[in-house]
Amino acid sequence: MIRSYPRNGPEALARVLAMTMITDAAVDDSEIELFERLRIFGMIGISRAGFAQVLQDYCRDIDATAGGRLAASHDVVEAVIADVKDPEKRLLACAMMLSVCYADGRLDESELALMRYVLRRWNLTIESLQALDVAPPRRSPGERPRARHLRRERRWGEDVGMRRRRSETLVE
Repeated sequence: MIRSYPRNGPEALARVLAMTMITDAAVDDSEIELFERLRIFGMIGISRAGFAQVLQDYCRDIDATAGGRLAASHDVVEAVIADVKDPEKRLLACAMMLSVCYADGRLDESELALMRYVLRRWNLTIESLQALDVAPPRRSPGERPRARHLRRERRWGEDVGMRRRRSETLVE
């Protein structure tokens, strides 16, 4: 049985991201670094320790529900996303999910399937995510700018090298 959190609460958003993180059967260091770099903990209103607890609880819940399989069933996904009802929080959650999916530099097929499912269930599109304007994190004086916006951490499904190679091919 998947535990329930207060609707639209920080734990509900954190659990959606936790589900996204383990969809490819591995929690990558780059995903945690992304949370720090983009200040996702602050955006969803949870501490790093609080997120770790939600992640641990989610893993326990899915282990008990799915018999040890990390892949979440449709019922589990439905239970996880049911606690996020606010349209703005859904949009923000999907933008963060996409960044988490691509944190390791590639989109795994299971991550892509989860993204498509959640977007469809919440009646969102990639275009609605692209229109999202998430304020960039504040920088210290002298710190290099990072991603201008959460949605621009990486181009949709492309890496920087791919764009560079494509532009070099067009110039030749």
